[in-house]
Amino acid sequence: MKVEDIFLTAVEKDTPEERAAYLEIACGADMALRAQIEGLLRAHQDADSLLDQSLFLSVPTEAHLATPEKAGAVIGPYRLLQQL
Repeated sequence: MKVEDIFLTAVEKDTPEERAAYLEIACGADMALRAQIEGLLRAHQDADSLLDQSLFLSVPTEAHLATPEKAGAVIGPYRLLQQL
């Protein structure tokens, strides 16, 4: 069986226990193959959890908006002479 076939079948398993039992049969004594499949499964799960996250943490409020800098303000190595 190819890595891709084992991975695709393992992804379809509903529980971690079912997945582990399947990998035990599919990979047998080949620990390198099992480690490779488990790494792919973790990456797949991490990708799904990343996509489930909100793109924006919160809606910006007036407190989050930058206040206009005034003459004399220092930004990094620069000092503002006047507001444009």
